[in-house]
Amino acid sequence: YEGRELLTACSLSGDMPYEECEIIRKYNDSQDDVFIAIDNRYLIPSQYEYWDNNESYASEVANVTDRLLIDLISGDGPDIILDGISCSELNTADAMIDLKPYLSSNGILDDSIYYTNVFDVASDSDGILYQIPTSIYLTGLVGSANSNLGDNQCGFTFDQYAEVIE
Repeated sequence: YEGRELLTACSLSGDMPYEECEIIRKYNDSQDDVFIAIDNRYLIPSQYEYWDNNESYASEVANVTDRLLIDLISGDGPDIILDGISCSELNTADAMIDLKPYLSSNGILDDSIYYTNVFDVASDSDGILYQIPTSIYLTGLVGSANSNLGDNQCGFTFDQYAEVIE
């Protein structure tokens, strides 16, 4: 990357997904004046490493995000943060910038192209967008046809659910 401006990117999710690495590689290959390097100082370990101690996991997450916030405020943090949407303590003007003006000027907030309500959910109460969601997912529980639900019943009661999982 000699002769290029160096930007740093960190992923808070531990191992950076292949897709994100590939995007960064393609960006680096296409640019003559900017290079993005990976910064591994802020990795949050997998929750599975703490399967028997949620308190320790929460403490580790807090330590990493506190260190990142301090580094961002002091100017020593990364330029790009990936997988930080769940770390709302980073959403402060002292550490981050409002991304909405950049998205609006490039047409990204065009609701005929994107589900802009996803950006709205990620914005703070003042409408400031400090982080961009790169994906969304929904979770739920699916029951079989013989799950003992009533004809017009939508979902289980707690007692019915307890019966199903026993």
